[in-house]
Amino acid sequence: MGMNGVLVLGPDLTQNALLDPGGNFSSRMGFVARTEKFFGSNSLIMEDFAHHKHQRRIMQGAFKVDSLKLYTEQVNNIYSRTMQDWHVNVGQTISFSDYIKGLLLEVASSVFIGINEDNKQMDKVNKAFVDCSNGTIYMFPWALPGTALYKGLQGRKFLLKYFAELLPKRRAGNGKDMLSN
Repeated sequence: MGMNGVLVLGPDLTQNALLDPGGNFSSRMGFVARTEKFFGSNSLIMEDFAHHKHQRRIMQGAFKVDSLKLYTEQVNNIYSRTMQDWHVNVGQTISFSDYIKGLLLEVASSVFIGINEDNKQMDKVNKAFVDCSNGTIYMFPWALPGTALYKGLQGRKFLLKYFAELLPKRRAGNGKDMLSN
């Protein structure tokens, strides 16, 4: 739909495109038209080549062995508690997709932002995140109320405000989540 692309077939060509040893393939050029509205022009997803690698290395501190052990412990605790609570749903029909999305949101909120309680605010964060993600695959490039693009931009606005308020609080504490590190 008005964009050029490359179709890669076969394992060797796929490996070459994904590893890109010659710096021939730009993520930025593939995403910029749709994602810049949501992630800006300087976000990690919009960077290529050496600058992307440099920015990625900055984030690696959150993925050191001690941090990963802590995250794994948090995830295991959430999953253990969830499995113990499954008896509540015996004999009921549940939406697997909604159930798993809720569980993954709980894991992400605990590991990434250090919020462990189940609250309505996290439901709003989840909706905003889903709207923002869906907004990047809009069909019509007009931000009219009711459209995916409009909802996505509203979700982005909510997330920016939410994290702008949360980040100083997380950094001021001694949490073990990714925002606190």
